[in-house]
Amino acid sequence: MGVGMPISNSLHEQKLSGGIQISGSTHERGLSGAIAISSHENEDGHGDATQPRSNNPNPYNFEVAEAMQIGSYVCAKVNYPDATTYEGNKVLLLGGITAEELAEINVLDPHFFHDGLVVARFRPDEEGWADAQALAELKNMRG
Repeated sequence: MGVGMPISNSLHEQKLSGGIQISGSTHERGLSGAIAISSHENEDGHGDATQPRSNNPNPYNFEVAEAMQIGSYVCAKVNYPDATTYEGNKVLLLGGITAEELAEINVLDPHFFHDGLVVARFRPDEEGWADAQALAELKNMRG
């Protein structure tokens, strides 16, 4: 089993005068070079106050609560504060990235893409966290 380590929020935000918020930057793997801008915040300080929160996570606004490297995979507990389902919590199994690299990225979309990082998603509870670790162990044994 890997060793879990907390990772600080990899989202970089800068508040400018007038309440404009800019976040995001490029990552060496080219995940995104986009800049997310919102001019209004809702009560919890996220997103646009005039728009309802979405079920879809904002890939530019996330916090990695815990990451565990298991061989060539990373199990991650990630919170997307703009998402409503499961309070924005996700348990992800990621491939093609290390826990250290995960701490540095600014964009993490929890959806599946042909060349994306997400290998699997699990329920955001203790059973899901255990399942993510078990699958990482299995995939490492298979090579």
